[in-house]
Amino acid sequence: MDLKNKNNLYALINAIKNLSKRQESYLINETQYNHHRAAILYYGMNDTLSKIKNEHIFHKNKQFTEYKRGMILKINFGLPVGSEFGGDHYAIVLRDSKRNNPLVSVLPLKSFKGKFHNSDIIFNSEIYDAIKAHLTIFKSIKRHKLKIFHRDLNANNKKIQTLFQLAKEEGFAYSEKSFDLLNALFYGSDKLHNLLAFKSSTFRQQLSSDLSKIEEYMLNIEKLNLESTKFKSQSIGIISQVRTISKMRVKFSATIYDPLYGIKLSSNTMKNIDKKLISYYTTTKVH
Repeated sequence: MDLKNKNNLYALINAIKNLSKRQESYLINETQYNHHRAAILYYGMNDTLSKIKNEHIFHKNKQFTEYKRGMILKINFGLPVGSEFGGDHYAIVLRDSKRNNPLVSVLPLKSFKGKFHNSDIIFNSEIYDAIKAHLTIFKSIKRHKLKIFHRDLNANNKKIQTLFQLAKEEGFAYSEKSFDLLNALFYGSDKLHNLLAFKSSTFRQQLSSDLSKIEEYMLNIEKLNLESTKFKSQSIGIISQVRTISKMRVKFSATIYDPLYGIKLSSNTMKNIDKKLISYYTTTKVH
């Protein structure tokens, strides 16, 4: 029976219900034999369903994040079958992917645990060094933003103090937080009127926005520190698992506030990857 045929709608609905029951039965049964695998399967299925539900939103604007060759991404490769690569792993972008392209080609990475295939490529400290260099830049940006924030905060405080002092000198009733605004508007001097035109509430909103950005940078630095520790030991690029994936699968590097955004490996490292890829696929074709 062709379930894609609209005439078989009820048959399709029943098939979907049966599929759901089989999945539920299998996963619950798996918890008795391999709890970890059952949990991984659940996370994978749940994540896949979420992506499918949001796919129309993802493709709606036809503008996607641009990725450059050599960037490091964190990706959910989905549920693996057999020896396929799956789950959350880091990967290296192999070629530029522009904003009109919903796909990106990557080389998956995993930690080196003493065993690797001849086709794999070992990275010593390249990735760790690249992240640490990026971390230094982020810390510099944070210091710069903090300096500007304190300067603006002081300027704001001085302007408010001047406003209250002038109101006091001109004889208007005032407290630490307010004064006789109505009389000040009618009878105050031009200098006081100019100060009253200063929108302190708007300025506070700007200061609040600036502070939020600084806090976001601080959080980003903490994330980046955490991510970098995962590359302290050697990493392996799995040449045999190179693939082109949807950008929906990318977990980090979507914006400048993501911990891996903008980190790129050197051109020499990328050339070594190219050589390994050429060697692998040339050998594969011969066999």
